[in-house]
Amino acid sequence: MAIDLGVVVLDDGATPVEESLARLANQSEPPRTAVSASDVSASVNVATLGDVSHLLLLDSSLILQPDLLWLLRRALEAHDAVSSLAVTSSDVTKARSCDGTAAAYQRLLCTARRASSLHDPISFAALPRELWLEHRGEELGQVVERIRDGKVFHDRSGLLAVRWVDDPVESFAPPIPLEPPVVEPVDGDWRISVVTPVRDRPVEHLRASLAAWRAQSLPPAEVLIVDQGSASAAAEQYRQLASQSSPRVRYLRCEHPDWNKPKALNYGIRASDPRNTHVLATDCDLLFHPEALAALRSLAGRRRFIHGHRCDLPDLLGELRLIDESVWNRWATAAKVVDAIADPWHLMPRDWAFEVRGYDERMAGRGYMDIDMSARAGRALETLRVGPGSLFALHYPHPRPHWVTEVYDSPQTRANRELFYDDPSIVRNPAGWGRGR
Repeated sequence: MAIDLGVVVLDDGATPVEESLARLANQSEPPRTAVSASDVSASVNVATLGDVSHLLLLDSSLILQPDLLWLLRRALEAHDAVSSLAVTSSDVTKARSCDGTAAAYQRLLCTARRASSLHDPISFAALPRELWLEHRGEELGQVVERIRDGKVFHDRSGLLAVRWVDDPVESFAPPIPLEPPVVEPVDGDWRISVVTPVRDRPVEHLRASLAAWRAQSLPPAEVLIVDQGSASAAAEQYRQLASQSSPRVRYLRCEHPDWNKPKALNYGIRASDPRNTHVLATDCDLLFHPEALAALRSLAGRRRFIHGHRCDLPDLLGELRLIDESVWNRWATAAKVVDAIADPWHLMPRDWAFEVRGYDERMAGRGYMDIDMSARAGRALETLRVGPGSLFALHYPHPRPHWVTEVYDSPQTRANRELFYDDPSIVRNPAGWGRGR
């Protein structure tokens, strides 16, 4: 079904409607028609909408990510409706002069933050034209709720729109793109092994990750894919992907009945080339900035442990499998910083990883193995955390269990938490660590 998307801009009193309509011209795929209304329930001259099949309803104070209309058209081919929250920003002066181009949107993210509540009203919605015309006297959220059976896609990740407000807000998102720090590189050779564990993940995650490693200005010496007991179909996909990639990519298989990320990481660390000086342990769904390894090299030193956050891409990109080599050029401005306590990637000296016998293999399931490794490193090495001021790694969006309701109080996570708080040792695991069993 071809999606012909029109836009209705709702006057919220914060930004002139005319400015909002003008910004739409700078979308990569502008709408064929755009009209304004005084509020969500106001009458609109239907004739001015033409014969569009769907409508995007948005407040006049919203600044849209430059590729949003392109993305919504493709999303509406798979869903009856799409809705989203927006981030907020306090930079009202810039808001009134922002033209909606990619460069302007990029600058605005420096004063943006994510909506704080899961119950905040939706900021924009794209839905069938007839549905809105039938129910336009209702609030936007109520209209969207009329579409049942899972056919509404509500995107809660990413930064697809910025809302301008008068109240000051805390800076949330980083400037983009990442500017590698100007630091003298370490003396001598610097070679890195990337270790990424996987178990029954969609092969698209791994394919996108490998593409990001190929795009590095300073490539890794090797990338080790550690498959921990995936089903045979997934395992064959991983094996073929590795064989078709660069000779630097190696597929490793270790058998284990349950997911144990520390054992998988340790298996890869043990298998890494001893000539390499550092190991980067990372999740399989992270896409690193093309200059990330060059920046890390300048920061690493011989005995420094570096870890950092991730930035979530919009859920829609994962749902529609639209992530490819252009992700950093096109969608970095839509990534939301996740400044959690536990970081999904660690760079460490390889010899130190052997000294402490890797990650604690008693920690299975989900939770605490990453923060535990960071804490142990903090007791033995100089550490550096790459915080939200730099955008190093984009996260391929995918469904995840809710931390509070599904993970935090699970028996295995409770056991991991007790180990984290009760065991102050730095060296863990018996002498046979990293065997994958």
